Order: sequence, then C-alpha cells, then structure tokens
Amino acid sequence: MNKNATPKTPKPPKTAKAPKAPKKKVYSGTGLYGGFLAVLTVMAALVILAAQNTVAVPFSFLLWDLEYPLVAILLATIAGTVFLDEAVGFVWRHRRRKVLAERHELKELRATADELRASAAATAADTEADSVQAELASPVPASDIELSEDIAQRETEEVAEK
Repeated sequence: MNKNATPKTPKPPKTAKAPKAPKKKVYSGTGLYGGFLAVLTVMAALVILAAQNTVAVPFSFLLWDLEYPLVAILLATIAGTVFLDEAVGFVWRHRRRKVLAERHELKELRATADELRASAAATAADTEADSVQAELASPVPASDIELSEDIAQRETEEVAEK
C-alpha cells in the first residue's frame, strides 16, 4: 500500500463563473487624413497654376454658355470629384466598421456562451456526483441504530452472565 495515499474527500461544488466582461473593440477615425493632405497639396498647386494662367475659355454645359479660366474649370471639376470620392468612401468605411464591430461582438458573445455552457456542464456534473455521493453516504436510519444498540446490550449481558 502507498503511504502517501490519502482518502478521497468530496470536492465542494463549483459555482458558476461569472462571464468575463467583453472588451469592446471600437472602430473609429475617418481615414481622411492621408487623402485629404494629398488633395490639399494638389489643390494648392492648381491654385498657383490658376493665378498664373488667367486666360478665359468658353465653357458650355446644358443651357449655360460661360467663359472662365480653364484652370478654374479644372479646379471645380477636381474638387467635385474629390468630394464625391470622399463622400462615397466615408459611407463605405462607416458600413465596413459597423460590420467589423458586429463580427467582433458576435465572436465575444459566442465565446461567453461557450464558457457558460462549459461552466453549466461542470456544475451539473458536480451536482450529480454530489447527489450520488450523498445517497451512498446517507445516515443510518434510527431504527437500525436502536436495533444494533439492543443487540450490543444483549451481548454485554450474556458475557456478564458467563
């Protein structure tokens, strides 16, 4: 027999662990800075170009017949294009960040649900083991104790008579 062996004692039931507070991942920022700086640089160069080239050219669009400097027309076209590009990009980035945030939240919720399921399964297994152990170690009924006391008393009297 092993001298170091100790009798097994029942483990206290495990309590359900509280789920960890999920870390909220925040997707922020506009993503405009790099593109905005590039646009400002190009626009500054075009403004200088416009200041140096002021010759008017005819411009016709639908019902309008105008004469403006060519550089002013180019600047207006470029500014409108950049504005539309940034507006569409802003909407796209906003939707993408929303999808990423929802995916991240779903991943955290699934992890929390898995932890709760594992905790509930462990608690259920411990509870079942405790109930089986309690049935096996249930106290002896009082009638059996009285009967054994009567038998012990008779044996004591028989020994005393001899």
